[in-house]
Amino acid sequence: MQCTCPQCGSKAFKRNGYTRHGKQNHRCLDCGRQFSLELFHFSTDEVFADLVEGVAVASHETSLV
Repeated sequence: MQCTCPQCGSKAFKRNGYTRHGKQNHRCLDCGRQFSLELFHFSTDEVFADLVEGVAVASHETSLV
């Protein structure tokens, strides 16, 4: 699952300290925006695909037993 900058959509960012609430801050290398990674930054299709893949793997493993 790839995360992107919420402002410009770039995948190029680096860690940049912590928020006052203890979350990891990141800074986009393209636009300079600072943000913390949240689930809503991931595309819904990627989250759904990973969820379906996890369920498929789990059901395949149980059918082998």
